[in-house]
Amino acid sequence: MPDDRLIQEIRRALARMDSALGEIREGLVLVNEAGEIEWSNTSFDALIGRSRLAIIGLNLYTIIPLNIVGNPMLTMEQVRGGIAKKGRIISILRRNPVHALEVEWWPVTSEEPNPLLFVFRDISDRITLEELQQGITHTEQNWVEINEFLPDHRPPTIRRKSWLKPWRKSWETATKITTLPWIVLASGLLMTAGISEQARRIVVQEHLRIENTLLDDVVDAIQAKLEIDIAILGSLTGLLNASNQVSRDKFNTFYESVILHTREPQGVQGIGFARWIPATELTTFESRIRTERFPDFSVHPPGPRQSYSAIELLEPFDGRNQRAFGYDMYSEPIRREAMQRAAESGRAALSGKVRLIQETEQDLQQGALLYLPVYGDKELPTQANKRRLVGWTYTELRLKDLAKTALDTVDNADLNGSAVLIFDGNQPLASNLLFGNQNLLRRNQIRHPSYERLNFAGRTWLVGVQLSPLLLGPNGINASLWFNLLLGSGGSVIAALITRILVSNHLATQKALEISEKAGRERALAMTVFEESGQAIVVSNPEGRIVQANSSFSQLTGYRISEIKGQRTNLLKSGRHDADFYKAMWDAVLQRGFWEGDVWNRLRSGEVRRHHLSITTVRDENLQPRYYLGMLQDVTERHQAEEAVRYMAQHDTLTGLANRGMLLEQLERQLALAKRHGHGVALLYLDLNGFKPVNDRFGHNVGDQVLQIVAQRFLKVIRDGDLLCRQGGDEFVVLVPEAGNTDELVSMGWKLVEVSRQPYSTLDPAIAISASVGIARYPDHGNTCEQLLTAADNAMYAAKRAKGNAVQLSTGHQHMAQPDSGLLEPLDDHRHQHQ
Repeated sequence: MPDDRLIQEIRRALARMDSALGEIREGLVLVNEAGEIEWSNTSFDALIGRSRLAIIGLNLYTIIPLNIVGNPMLTMEQVRGGIAKKGRIISILRRNPVHALEVEWWPVTSEEPNPLLFVFRDISDRITLEELQQGITHTEQNWVEINEFLPDHRPPTIRRKSWLKPWRKSWETATKITTLPWIVLASGLLMTAGISEQARRIVVQEHLRIENTLLDDVVDAIQAKLEIDIAILGSLTGLLNASNQVSRDKFNTFYESVILHTREPQGVQGIGFARWIPATELTTFESRIRTERFPDFSVHPPGPRQSYSAIELLEPFDGRNQRAFGYDMYSEPIRREAMQRAAESGRAALSGKVRLIQETEQDLQQGALLYLPVYGDKELPTQANKRRLVGWTYTELRLKDLAKTALDTVDNADLNGSAVLIFDGNQPLASNLLFGNQNLLRRNQIRHPSYERLNFAGRTWLVGVQLSPLLLGPNGINASLWFNLLLGSGGSVIAALITRILVSNHLATQKALEISEKAGRERALAMTVFEESGQAIVVSNPEGRIVQANSSFSQLTGYRISEIKGQRTNLLKSGRHDADFYKAMWDAVLQRGFWEGDVWNRLRSGEVRRHHLSITTVRDENLQPRYYLGMLQDVTERHQAEEAVRYMAQHDTLTGLANRGMLLEQLERQLALAKRHGHGVALLYLDLNGFKPVNDRFGHNVGDQVLQIVAQRFLKVIRDGDLLCRQGGDEFVVLVPEAGNTDELVSMGWKLVEVSRQPYSTLDPAIAISASVGIARYPDHGNTCEQLLTAADNAMYAAKRAKGNAVQLSTGHQHMAQPDSGLLEPLDDHRHQHQ
């Protein structure tokens, strides 16, 4: 008998075979002492049409009523004690159609009460429906009484208990002592989470306070810088109002005395004056400026407009600013909007985002302009509706430099490493970005800034600030929070582990008893399945000697168990496998512990059958092989069916020759070999002349016989290594691997022509058939399958047109004649007349 470890391995192997291959055809059911189903295999699930999860825990009567045909209803109590410990009955499964089941049962253990193993076999094909109905008529119960055992006819109390059963089991599980460590762990983690969440919220509030304070400081600094720039424009406007004409030298002196001797305005590209010019005065203005040492001066961009503006005075008047000299800012829409707003309101106006004329690709920055209007009628108040506009004083702002200058004045340590963004307008859109130093955060964009609007000179800027990641995070997560979480979680886990140890010690003795009882049941169940299963099972030792086999193995092979014990497992060798096959099989078993595949075995009767074999290694405590467990299933009929399908897929059903698919497969393979070894490959394309009249005169049956005779004649001509294929209709192709020279191929072609011309006296002496042969050879006439087939086909058509020369060698450049060309009209045959 196999030992306990072997029995457990048998049970696991059977379960794997059952789930993976479905090879155990009998329906197996394990029923406890209460009649409830504890386990079933896939064959039983398929038999009753219900899933395993749906039947576990149900009473066997609710699924299959156990009744003996011709005898009273058999109850579970009768199965246990009233009849026999082992028995066989006929049961009725009321499905559509009605099924007859042969039922056998065995007790798993010898103790009372004990679980039972039921085996169900469908014998509907061995008993007629009339016999079933006659047997049912003689029973003391009818179908109505039998249906009382089905789920739909159970009493309401039973259904209610079944509905409450999952909830009851969940409650019992939750109240078990084994859940105590989880309760301790969950409680500790919940307390840790609550404390950590409270600390996180405090950090979030502090983050917002610091960020808003920094934002206020940044906005104030930017506003202060812009106000300084407006004050400078106000001074320049006062200078222009005080003098009717300000010379360039005087403007330069003002710039140096007021600006350079105080503080150089960072972020300002230049300060200047742009004159308002009606279209009628443009020529006069340009002429005046040209007389001031600027002979090439002109207002730009050129073009007719109703009115112009031109930068007349600009400091510092260096090479970069000279590019803007004479520029008409009023011609550009964004600048024009700010200039109009300043002229209409009499106050400073800030433009939108522009690119300054002075900018180059080096250190390119976004720009903006501040305008202040200059009027010629000084006595009128600023708010007068009609004033004579002379021009604008303006300052050109480079926003990156301006923002950095403003941020340098912020006295807040939290600014270090924090990100600042400035947008034109009310929305933080990428297209409106004026300034951004988010690279301080080492990322392309900031994710959670605080924003504040800055309204200045008739325009709105949106200023955003995000604190440095080294400061408090916006979500409140910092090192302190992680430390608290780690400390609390670690303490909870330690407390749970201590509780777990205490509980484990408490349950150790009880668990040992349960394991012992369960092991006894599993051994009994495995042994019962091993002995009674329909799966052929054989056990051998590491020396290859048979230790045990079940009755199914004896039925499969014809050997009695008594005569195979101690014999070597190679007694089934059929001789169809070489030594390499068995070596690879046992190498897999020794290395991976498992092998599975099909083998040919010779039965006791001498018949050779194909078996699906799986071998599993059973190891001892030292992980050394102790037994080898083999399972066999006869798959001979399935293999024969597969081979038949495979043969039909590659051969012509009429002649038995290879078809086009097999030809292309072999041609591809032979071309690969030819390219590797440097030899030739040839195709002989044959078409039968005079075949269509045979079909028309004698019928397709005779035509089929002609094709069969021609195929046999061709087979006698070609070499053993050549492949003859029927393309379809009356066309054949010969594949010649390792082809010789063209003379040998032409000689073979004439032999094929000669045998095709031989009489067909067994059919009718009037039948006259001949063949036209086209020859193509690799590498002379093509390098691919398509090229060789086309070349041979074209050569065959050349042979049909040659009138006397029935064998033609491809020239490598022939073209197939088109049906409407008239070249094939004299021929007495057409392609594909008989498939």
